[in-house]
Amino acid sequence: MQHILIALLLPTVAVAAAPVKKVEAPAWSAAQAIGPPDAAAGDDPKAWATLAADGGAEWLELRYEKAVHVARIVVHENENPGAIARIVAFDAGGGEVVVWEGTEPAREKPARLDVKPVRTARTDRLRIELDTTRVPGWNEIDAVELVGTDGSRQWAVAATASSSYADVAAGGSEPFAGLVGQNVRAHLVGGDTLEGRLVFVTDEFARLEGAGGRVYVVALTALRYLEK
Repeated sequence: MQHILIALLLPTVAVAAAPVKKVEAPAWSAAQAIGPPDAAAGDDPKAWATLAADGGAEWLELRYEKAVHVARIVVHENENPGAIARIVAFDAGGGEVVVWEGTEPAREKPARLDVKPVRTARTDRLRIELDTTRVPGWNEIDAVELVGTDGSRQWAVAATASSSYADVAAGGSEPFAGLVGQNVRAHLVGGDTLEGRLVFVTDEFARLEGAGGRVYVVALTALRYLEK
């Protein structure tokens, strides 16, 4: 019987100069979009990812240190770019101003969506809205730059989101416990898949028995999700 151990070694995250970015943030959380870009091209825990892939409408909201009149907004996309559908700026009273709406051009990762506002807005808060059905897989965002008409360039200092993959990454075995004993497909970080019966799952590993008696022991840090 073969035993195959699959593990994910995450790169060491260095302490960055101010603004401090992502050192304490959970992998794939909204906070990973704080500060300047630092994710590699492709799936990277140093970027924000939604809880589910291809789930439809999702959003990432970002705050900046000071309000400016918007000259440009630059979104850094490291994985499966092309899902951004709309960008909203919030005025001083909390009103929403749609500064861009449309369909992103198809391009390779990593990519930058660099837009000029179609409406005048002064803001210190943006919401990036995605339609995740447009591009298959997780559509990850590394950072969003706010460029002012005064020439200032800012990175976000705070971020929230409709959902994040951090909810699964931090959830230990709980999200998978109900699948024990069933035949599942395991989707791994990086895009590979495995199939087999889920024998057991702990807070660190899941064990699957595949065809021909092959056994897979998968580190949960390497596991995106399981499906029946």
